[in-house]
Amino acid sequence: MLFSAGENDIIETVTLLVFQLAAILVVAKIGGEIFVRYLRLPAVIGELVGGVIIGPFALGDLIPV
Repeated sequence: MLFSAGENDIIETVTLLVFQLAAILVVAKIGGEIFVRYLRLPAVIGELVGGVIIGPFALGDLIPV
């Protein structure tokens, strides 16, 4: 057996975290592009708004019950 039960849980948790952070980064990048192209505002504002909007939803399942 390559991994024990405890190590497998850690690997699943870290993998979930990586995917959640990737989702936040993608949404932040899209928000930045929208703010620059259509609203003529700095991209960082759109990135912050995108991260704040999706952050709690994406990281909500991080703690297993």
